[in-house]
Amino acid sequence: MDPAVSLARPTHRAVRRSTRGFSLVELVVSFAVMAVLLSLTASILVNSQRRMARLSQSAEPPAVLLARAQLRADIGRARETLGIGGFGWSPTDLRLVAAHPIVPTPAGEPTFFRVQYRRDDDRLIRNLVDHADPSVDLGDRLILQNVHTWRWRQRTSLDQTLLEVEIGYWQSPLDIFAATSLPPVPRDRRLGLMVMLRGAGGRRW
Repeated sequence: MDPAVSLARPTHRAVRRSTRGFSLVELVVSFAVMAVLLSLTASILVNSQRRMARLSQSAEPPAVLLARAQLRADIGRARETLGIGGFGWSPTDLRLVAAHPIVPTPAGEPTFFRVQYRRDDDRLIRNLVDHADPSVDLGDRLILQNVHTWRWRQRTSLDQTLLEVEIGYWQSPLDIFAATSLPPVPRDRRLGLMVMLRGAGGRRW
């Protein structure tokens, strides 16, 4: 027999070795490594999603951001407050005389409106009325829900008048990995801001 042919032809022992597959030990080791890798991957995913859920809870919801922006805009455009207020905290309605940013008078002066913020049960309502003609009522608008605390106070520093507002509200926590079927317990959150009345004191429009 030609030596080259005998070298090229696989022996029966080599054929048996190549077709016998994985041994039981190799399979057990492979499954163990895969289980460890899957466990680590699942743990990393769960921790990252829980971290994202905690970050989303610590951030203010969009409704609160809109309420903060509306309050800041109205107080910043106001020239005075109406009604009872004083310099201590007051849970009463907040009434402002504020300039409208879009509707000017024929002479080019700003049109002033009466802006009222009031707490109606667990809702914060904003009402807008023409200051020169109170019969022109633009109606109520919901600003924030789940409100449990509402108060404001006026502060004067030199020739500046500041208005401080504090709102307490309930925020439902977001926890998609809760191990219980019970409803989540709302969290007590606070919204606070201090804005200067630009139409009051030494600064005019």
